[in-house]
Amino acid sequence: MTRRRIDEDEESKHWGRRVQRALHRELAVERRGLRRLSWTNRAIATLILVDVVLRVIETEDTLREDYLEEFLLTERVFLSLFTLEFLLRVFAAGHHPRFRGIVGRLRFLKTYGALVDLAALAPSWITFGNLHLTFARALRGLLIIRFVHFGRFGRAIHLLRTALAARAYELAVSFGITFALLLLASTGMYYVEGDNNPEAFGSIPRALWWAVITITTVGYGDVVPVTPIGKFFGSMVALLSVVLVAVPTGLFASAVSDASAARRNLDK
Repeated sequence: MTRRRIDEDEESKHWGRRVQRALHRELAVERRGLRRLSWTNRAIATLILVDVVLRVIETEDTLREDYLEEFLLTERVFLSLFTLEFLLRVFAAGHHPRFRGIVGRLRFLKTYGALVDLAALAPSWITFGNLHLTFARALRGLLIIRFVHFGRFGRAIHLLRTALAARAYELAVSFGITFALLLLASTGMYYVEGDNNPEAFGSIPRALWWAVITITTVGYGDVVPVTPIGKFFGSMVALLSVVLVAVPTGLFASAVSDASAARRNLDK
């Protein structure tokens, strides 16, 4: 009897390993490489797109009032499917020796992909499909970030992370200089325009809005200087901002190019 029970246990473990291996083959992107997706992952990607579209549509008050029950049903159905998929991913992770057992599963939950899943699904878990919680409903759009799992999306995200890490110091210096210019521009505009245009430049925080819009070269035009010295000062800030904004852009573009070249060499 004991021998039979041992054989049954071994057979059960063997069956569990086969299921785990099959799930890992279907769900783990790295198992098939970044350029090819299993049909399961393709179906999951399609479901994510459909769910995001529905979550966007449901923000329209008229449609939400007319189809409240339908939206609520689809939200709960998709939440159930994505929760099941997440649990299966956790189970399938045990195929890798590093993620076996309870400690291994906890280690898996701290990986980048698992944290992305948790961040995307947490708002829906918290609200249980309650459509009346506006803020939480907006957060459910974060489900789109789960695309970092799939194919070239994952490769692109990894490339951007590599590029940012390679130029972290230079970008930090550039952003520091930008912040200093923002402060100087808003302070200077406060002193030269504050008396003549108090509504827009009556304080440094008020002038900061103009400085942000000018330095980022957006230029809404809703706040503008009216005095000659204010216009001259604003022109100087605008010209300087063109050069300043180009610095982090060039750094990041160069880093992405270097990371992309390194990736191509590694692939070869």
